[in-house]
Amino acid sequence: MIRTALFISQSGRVYFGEAALDIAGREERPAYDTIKDVLTAAQHRSELDETVEAARHNPTRVLLTKRNAITLFLAFCTRAALRASKGTKEEIRRSIAMPVFETNKQQWVSEELAESLAQAHVLAGHFGDSIFESIDLREAIQVLQKRRQKDEVTTNRGSTDGR
Repeated sequence: MIRTALFISQSGRVYFGEAALDIAGREERPAYDTIKDVLTAAQHRSELDETVEAARHNPTRVLLTKRNAITLFLAFCTRAALRASKGTKEEIRRSIAMPVFETNKQQWVSEELAESLAQAHVLAGHFGDSIFESIDLREAIQVLQKRRQKDEVTTNRGSTDGR
């Protein structure tokens, strides 16, 4: 079982799971452990673009959204699954237990999780096993931004309405 928590240190390093709680204790600040609650509490998809509370959880100047926090944690879980199975990426099946939501929310939450899992896979590959020690928040956000820009270019190229 993996603790659903991440912690951003004063130096901008991101720690996950039990390590997040250990470092949080040393720095005397709380870990961000409401990752699961974010999707449950959100009424609209746009709420995922809200920033993680800087005063409590992000002492850096790097913007961290709730969506990014979910993706970062899923990258950690993805790498843990790869490491535990000692298999190739193709051999790993990941699943997320999701509460039952009303139909509209179920649809957008599923879409968000699918996108976050795709991005998490990129992050897990980028950072490799160093994700178990800690990763640099700024670098992680840059990787995510590059991925999103690449996806936007690909999507816009395929558009038939001239966008």
